[in-house]
Amino acid sequence: MKSADLKFARDLARESYGESAQVKPFGASNNLLMRIEAEDGAHILKLASAGSNDDRIAKEIALLERVRNAGIPSPEVEQSDADGASRGRAFILMRSAGDRTVMDWAGQLNPAAAALFEDMGRIHSAIHAISLEATGDISAEGVVETDQDALVRALGEWAEWLFTDGLLSAKDVQIFRAAPIPAAQGTSLCHGDFHAVQCVVADDAAGIDGASGQRISAVVDWEGAWSGNPGIDLAFTHACLDFYASKQLRKSYLTGYTERRELPKDYVHAYLPVRMVQVLGVMRAWHGQGERAWRIALQTGRVKGLVTLFRTYCRLYERTG
Repeated sequence: MKSADLKFARDLARESYGESAQVKPFGASNNLLMRIEAEDGAHILKLASAGSNDDRIAKEIALLERVRNAGIPSPEVEQSDADGASRGRAFILMRSAGDRTVMDWAGQLNPAAAALFEDMGRIHSAIHAISLEATGDISAEGVVETDQDALVRALGEWAEWLFTDGLLSAKDVQIFRAAPIPAAQGTSLCHGDFHAVQCVVADDAAGIDGASGQRISAVVDWEGAWSGNPGIDLAFTHACLDFYASKQLRKSYLTGYTERRELPKDYVHAYLPVRMVQVLGVMRAWHGQGERAWRIALQTGRVKGLVTLFRTYCRLYERTG
């Protein structure tokens, strides 16, 4: 993070919350994220990179208002500038919704963890109940038609690279390339990256089912949201949970989801290729972070874990077909 970024954040924080406000880099995002500690509590600043008024900021501002109005737990936006008109940089300044995420419970097997994963499922189904006007990417102005097949083509090439690098077998790649991806067409709001780390938890929060206690207080990071087939968004989440959550917690998530919305027809078989896509997409993202990050992912076994999951999907696809 550059000194100009910190100066921008400190100036905004002190003007907004007083001279004692402290700024620290926080988390990871396509844009810059910083945590502001002030006398009235914690706040989160999402800031466009220097020299950029990233359209994703404007998109997220519009979406946060829309999902909040629809009853989806969301951060409270205190200040925002969609195009950088006021300070030369687009930003969103939000009150922190909590210090933990559902990911903190992903390794636990207890009623609290099960309740949070059920809450995740309920919230995800409620997001999918929000209808937009067309299929495609979402901008601040509306839905923009995109080439939904481009990602699949790119990941097919990535699968070939993993084969030549010795991580996938020729049969794995053949199964993936032959498996049809469900059509993206639809008008449901899809988060695009909905999983445990995007679900902030606070004590005494009211869940989407109306109950209170240790519940999800906000869903964050809407930069990748799109409009289309909710089964695809569901399968993306399912693949994430397959990687890091127990069978019991995955069941809790699906229990919450199906309280309000049925699974797509033939979900287990027809949407396995989407789960394969998500696994390949995560590996490609790790590789895109640079040689050192990829080497660490290999050495720590994370790549091996995803390759094993991908192969499991291939075998399951053959058995259920």
